[in-house]
Amino acid sequence: MKSLLVTAFCLLFTLPALGATPFIYINITGGPLGGGLGFDLGDNKAIDLSMAGASGVSGSIYSIYADYYIGCWGVGVTAKKNTVISPVSFNITLQYALEQTINDKISVGACFTLIDYDTTEGVDPNLSFLKGVGPYFKLAFNGY
Repeated sequence: MKSLLVTAFCLLFTLPALGATPFIYINITGGPLGGGLGFDLGDNKAIDLSMAGASGVSGSIYSIYADYYIGCWGVGVTAKKNTVISPVSFNITLQYALEQTINDKISVGACFTLIDYDTTEGVDPNLSFLKGVGPYFKLAFNGY
């Protein structure tokens, strides 16, 4: 799991150097992955990243989310450890997003989770369809 964290942090520093335009996204539904950083890669492509975690005497829990969009279609992956004693599991999703630009700094949108595959041990069902809608905002960094 440490290699996944290192890869995510490398992306955070590499993408702007490659000319990707960064933005902050805020998922209105909240939760531990209620927002993060996104990068507009140009040519109607984007990547979003978010991380959350906590630790205590008994161990740690965390969630790491990444998605990749081409146009309105996206694929998302969440690596998660829901409890200290649970193994790492994943959610893999197919998503569709509609977005409207308000001005050069703000966009609003809605992300529809069409298919969600959950690898958590013992979860039933592990394949869900039309799981939810996540309204969101995108805020451009000043100077971009």
